[in-house]
Amino acid sequence: MGLARLGLNSTTFVEKCVPDRGILPSIAMIAATRVLISALLPFGLTAINCSVVQAEPEAADSIPAEAAGDALDLEALLHTNVEVATKRSQSLEEAPAVVSVVTEQEIRERGYFSVAEALRALPGFYLVDDYVLPNVGVRGIPGGQRAWSRSVKIMIDGMPVPYRPDATHFLGPELVPMELIKRIEVVRGPGSALYGADAFLGVVNIITRRGDDIAGGQLSATGGQFMNQGQFESGLLYGETHPEQDAEWVVAAALSRFERSGLQAPAGSPLSSRWAASGAVTRNDVASPASIFGRLGRLTTPFGQIAFDGSFQRLDSVAEFRDSRPFTNQSRHVLENRLLRAQWRGQPFPSVGSQVSVIVSHGQPVTGDRVGIGRDDIVLRRDMSSTAVDGTGELTMALGTRDAITVGSDFNRTFHRLPSYFNQFISGNRQGEETPAGAAGDALVFNNLGLYTQGIWHPTDEQNVTLGLRLDDHSVYGPVWNARLGFVTPLTQGLVAKLLYGSSFMAPSPQQLFARSLIFGDVLGNQQLKPERAQTVEAALYWQPSRFLECICNAYLMRLTDRIGFVSEAGNARAVNQNALDAIGLESELKWRAGILHGTLNAAIQTAANVINPAEATVIGLDVLNLREPYPTGTLNLGIGAPLGLWSLHAYLEARYVTAIPATQTNYYANGRVAYELPGYGLIDATLSRREWQTPWGPLMAQFKVSNALDAVYAQPGFGGIDYPGRGRAWMVRMGYVF
Repeated sequence: MGLARLGLNSTTFVEKCVPDRGILPSIAMIAATRVLISALLPFGLTAINCSVVQAEPEAADSIPAEAAGDALDLEALLHTNVEVATKRSQSLEEAPAVVSVVTEQEIRERGYFSVAEALRALPGFYLVDDYVLPNVGVRGIPGGQRAWSRSVKIMIDGMPVPYRPDATHFLGPELVPMELIKRIEVVRGPGSALYGADAFLGVVNIITRRGDDIAGGQLSATGGQFMNQGQFESGLLYGETHPEQDAEWVVAAALSRFERSGLQAPAGSPLSSRWAASGAVTRNDVASPASIFGRLGRLTTPFGQIAFDGSFQRLDSVAEFRDSRPFTNQSRHVLENRLLRAQWRGQPFPSVGSQVSVIVSHGQPVTGDRVGIGRDDIVLRRDMSSTAVDGTGELTMALGTRDAITVGSDFNRTFHRLPSYFNQFISGNRQGEETPAGAAGDALVFNNLGLYTQGIWHPTDEQNVTLGLRLDDHSVYGPVWNARLGFVTPLTQGLVAKLLYGSSFMAPSPQQLFARSLIFGDVLGNQQLKPERAQTVEAALYWQPSRFLECICNAYLMRLTDRIGFVSEAGNARAVNQNALDAIGLESELKWRAGILHGTLNAAIQTAANVINPAEATVIGLDVLNLREPYPTGTLNLGIGAPLGLWSLHAYLEARYVTAIPATQTNYYANGRVAYELPGYGLIDATLSRREWQTPWGPLMAQFKVSNALDAVYAQPGFGGIDYPGRGRAWMVRMGYVF
């Protein structure tokens, strides 16, 4: 959590702990971290990732890193500046979007182990966990089969980090070390007018801590238990700023290992009796996600600031609930994602700012990745990759102190090597052999040129109008226009209203376009797919009657067209543009403090209705008797925290309730065309933390967390005839040492 969390600034740390430290010792420290990480490999942490990501410059009045139990000034929080809504620093109340912020304090006191856990606690979000990758749905629109959170844009310090071979996103511990996160800025709603295709239903920007936020280093170790199986995590964080060279560097790592063996198909699943009769449970179900993060920034030249960053992430997870062949004890996803960015910022004229960035990324399955096909002697190996080059150039002209016009252009060129499959013999006389399974995958190149502009105008001191327009010209889909309009105005003292409109689009993924089925029950691509489109109208109220109470309420109406889904075809599932869909909902978010207590309360009510007639349903393979989306009608999240006083402990209790959820369309068919629901459920998590524990060896931090403390039994909507079992009770103990 860094020395700043313990009341030590960088100057105090340098004087007391590491006097006269210069560049060479700092480089030696970074080298030492590599040695330490290598030393951890024999303990089962074999999945190593390296990431180096550049943070955007922070505004001076950004969210402070508050210690658990310290007074929480909600007025400061409301006026905290965020950049995700317009790429410019604006307070939450004036940003032309519905924005939520998860602060460093909230991440620490709630014991979140992944970004997915943080998003799950926000209104309007619902995550499905298939024990490989979290799949986020937003505002009544589920992620969908094998979508893995592709309907939202995920960024680290403004850098997009998709896994390009199937256009999905990592959200677990493999994405970024949690100790590094300063805050998470989240926009619910369309973002394509500024960010392009990926920003379909929302935008998530993860802001990392700077070198002077960390001002030293930290080692952490976590151990725990889930279903009588072990869970382990180790982490390292180091960062500092060197004022003489006007530079900063940050290194962070998180290596984990989780065992999930012993899970079985929920009793209400259409094919649960089949798997129960065979005694099918998850076996050797291990996940070993890892990420390493680093940054070298604030390099000042006569022409502006230069920064270098990149990301190397690794997902390594057994896939016992894979939709085509569950419980094989053979499927395993081992994916690597690498990104490297160079960025320049300058001011060519007094009122004009500019930036240019180039990103090179590469993603592919690596050694160990395989797909079980239900045979004891053969598995499938996937050979595929995607390499992309992204370039962005942007100019912003200030028109007075707060008004501005931005014009920009971005370009993406992606080289896709589509999947080639190989039979791997894992037993018998041919063990170790490999033969092709079908034709080799093609090589394709996708190009996209984006041109965008945005204007921010304040007709009065307290009102602002934002207008944005973007054109994306894709080599396959042609031109796509998107626009946004936002009007923000105060109504009374402490009450601000927002009226918002935006459109967005999402291009089909390579899997939806080109997937080939080599086994019964797999998915099939469709090269005739059109992009999905959405238009959204929103109204929001930001109300702050006192510095200890903040309330945000909003309503939205969304029309989604050319929805892409999978329909049954000869035992497989083919991707098609299905239908239009109308979504409507209400969301609210409350943050409060009363005496020593503080907490949050948020709720969302949403419904999505398919707009289709019986004739169209027959053509696209839908059943008019089951057009409900597999998404809960309501979610409720409650959190309460307080210092206990005893041994400087801090406690946080987090509860959530999710209403009943309709089954997916594929499981509806697997159930003999009989509709069914997964029951609603409630979960309680409890976290107990000690922020500072002085020992002869230095300050320590300790945390104990119990997830699903009441061991509630629940299920989430799945595919292939089974639903996904919920996670049972788990506990974790984390220790951190600051140096």
